[in-house]
Amino acid sequence: QHQLLIAGRRKNKDKAEKDRTQAVALLKALENAGEVAPLRSVYEAMPKPWRRTIARELHNRDENRLADLICA
Repeated sequence: QHQLLIAGRRKNKDKAEKDRTQAVALLKALENAGEVAPLRSVYEAMPKPWRRTIARELHNRDENRLADLICA
């Protein structure tokens, strides 16, 4: 999830996009492995500004279902 936090701060747009793509792929792999509860626990333990950033990044990539699953 940290890649979603970092991506928006990167000056290099290609690296930012790579961070976003890798983060979403990892989140989907964890979801497919049935690891949603630990993902949600980590997410909920993060500071509120970080949670907002992660949710925004997922929604901006049209990963609304994944955002709802993790950020709900």
